[in-house]
Amino acid sequence: ASSGVINVVTKRPSDTFGASLKASYSDPDNETKLAGYVTGPINNDVRYLVSARTNQRDGFVKNLADGRDLNDRNDWGVRARIDLTAGENLDVSVIADYWKREADCCIWTLRSIGTPASVGELEQIAAGARFDEENDTQNIDGGVFSDVNTGGISVQADYSFGSGYTFTSITAFRSWHTVDGLDTDNRPVNTFNVNFADFKQLCGDLTNAKERRWAMASPSGALIFVQQMLGVPNGWSVA
Repeated sequence: ASSGVINVVTKRPSDTFGASLKASYSDPDNETKLAGYVTGPINNDVRYLVSARTNQRDGFVKNLADGRDLNDRNDWGVRARIDLTAGENLDVSVIADYWKREADCCIWTLRSIGTPASVGELEQIAAGARFDEENDTQNIDGGVFSDVNTGGISVQADYSFGSGYTFTSITAFRSWHTVDGLDTDNRPVNTFNVNFADFKQLCGDLTNAKERRWAMASPSGALIFVQQMLGVPNGWSVA
């Protein structure tokens, strides 16, 4: 990798069958994690690797205003990779992934109150909140959510010439859509429930380069990037 660039190399598909599964569970919030993969050959020229994971947890912040359990976790993702030996000098890799989160997260809790106490702090005291390092309560009426969808696909082709040269072409597209919100006023009445946003992003990249040993020569490419962010009105919720 060049200076300032982090190069992450993920596990490649195997030419022999293999599988792995990991699971964990913890109290008191019923946190459950599962992760696994399957890999192997389709034929002599094609190999695959499919992985998946999920992470779920109950909310651990009790909302005194309506009894909601906030700051839970609920996300899952899948990823697939195909490696193809398309000829004596040509190797192709196709990678696709998708990840989704739907959580009533992430609200803060108060460890202490100001002097003088604010209206919201007085309302929390009246509702039974205790302000210390172990405070796991809130007292709000607005939405608390973080919903994310992201996915992408990439194709890499490596063609080996004579004299040690390799031509590499990488084409990739990725989308990101997040909708999140918090109750900004920190109160059980709607005085400033406006911290909600709908954020969308799409990017694509086409890169070509010629490589000889450790030297990169003749790079070229194109990049597309589209981004949209919208403020969301009071009381808006995600279907």
